[in-house]
Amino acid sequence: MATAKAGSEYTHGQRKKLSQFVADMWRIGGVKGFKHFAMTLRGKEELLVTISNNSQGQPSFSSPSSSMIQKDLPRNEHSLMLSDGTQRLLSGFGHLDVGLPPASPSDLELVDEDEDLHTSFLVGAYGKYCCPYVWVRTNHARLIRLSEDTATSKDKPLKLRSTSHWFHDDLHLWDILSELVSLCTVPLPRNPFAVDFDHFESLPAARAAMATGAMLDFLRRLTATSKLSYMALVVQDMT
Repeated sequence: MATAKAGSEYTHGQRKKLSQFVADMWRIGGVKGFKHFAMTLRGKEELLVTISNNSQGQPSFSSPSSSMIQKDLPRNEHSLMLSDGTQRLLSGFGHLDVGLPPASPSDLELVDEDEDLHTSFLVGAYGKYCCPYVWVRTNHARLIRLSEDTATSKDKPLKLRSTSHWFHDDLHLWDILSELVSLCTVPLPRNPFAVDFDHFESLPAARAAMATGAMLDFLRRLTATSKLSYMALVVQDMT
């Protein structure tokens, strides 16, 4: 796991990488029409991702890893959330006893009537951390067995491979999105980026054309940078 430095000590390369991630958030965050998740931009540094808890009858991917994820929900706090000590180390402000809190606590998150159908996550790309992190915003009890039901416990960032290795590996926003779908949606979909074609058919012609263009732009970028097992399914949705 990469160790962050105090705010002014981040390298130019680290800051440039975060700036590219923020640019991707703005470019991708407005794309609509996925089957398993939806995104909403919040200000300059935040993206709210709402993920379906159930894949709604879509074909699932059966594997030892997917079975483990499904059996393990809810998972214990230690396996899924960064500890207080790790947060202080990564924040670069451990001497001030400061961890990695989001800009707003999850207790302030508005919960809709479909909470049982979805779980929301906050992807934050804050300049002061110089690395993206993800926090659970709703449905904590479904995912995590918290040691304490407090705001501080709920607002610990998730321990994800896509964020833990972000400094040193070639990882992107779509890697985080894919990992969140794998964590949250049961059964695990074969393609986390499956397209909801009914969404596009419901739009007026002009809006459908714009939405289709945005989706195709994202899927082309995805297929150009990723070589994962579901890429053939992504290409199939593009044709």
